[in-house]
Amino acid sequence: SSHRAFACLICTARLPSDTSNFSCGCRSGGNRANQAKDEGLSQIDIIASEEAEKLGFSFELCHRYLTKHIFFSLGSEEIDGLEYFYQLAQKYDLVPTGRSILFFNS
Repeated sequence: SSHRAFACLICTARLPSDTSNFSCGCRSGGNRANQAKDEGLSQIDIIASEEAEKLGFSFELCHRYLTKHIFFSLGSEEIDGLEYFYQLAQKYDLVPTGRSILFFNS
């Protein structure tokens, strides 16, 4: 199976062992992150133009990269990729073992 690489906003906190009634800034932060994502996506042409100029690339290249090669939402394939990345990080002792990834829906 193939895994997609992606970037994501990660919120870290020390969580209690029982998270069933847990509330933290991560959840409300998710709403702010979604708002920021939506605002950025609405300005993708401006961002591509500015970055093309800064980096010395064509607008077309930057726009294609931002619209065809980056995924701004986590679907099942992205979550599978994140979990696989975490497994590899555990395998190479880059993160503590015995923990799991928690996803909070915003």
